[in-house]
Amino acid sequence: MLHVFLSLPPPACLLIPQIAFQVDTQGSDVSATPTVINNFVYFGDWSGFLYKVDAQTGAVSWKKNVTELVWPGGVGATNLLVTRTAATDAGNGNIIIGTQTLILPGNFAGTQGYVVSASYPLEHRGLHAWNTHMPHAPDGG
Repeated sequence: MLHVFLSLPPPACLLIPQIAFQVDTQGSDVSATPTVINNFVYFGDWSGFLYKVDAQTGAVSWKKNVTELVWPGGVGATNLLVTRTAATDAGNGNIIIGTQTLILPGNFAGTQGYVVSASYPLEHRGLHAWNTHMPHAPDGG
């Protein structure tokens, strides 16, 4: 569940924070720091979804399966991907996120990461632009 709080000027900011809105993530916690870009909040959850939410109303514009951004339709997916970095505005209508695989039982492919670019304008509905595999470093770094 994502909770967004109102930012109030003094002295009201000294009072108990008020929730502006909350987004139901079906019981999954947020997996990376939410980011506001062009009046929309972008964040991922531990179930493997990336959200675009109106920063004023909390209305969900889209919710995308991060695994399917790398492997369209999930074809060839070796593990579930989750968003692990705050979204970054690429300045060209795309956001860039970093991902990490959650190792599924019985899969010994190891931890993988991808850098993914996705369109953020509403008319593109969060379409995948590109991704790059980030090889695992032997020292874990």
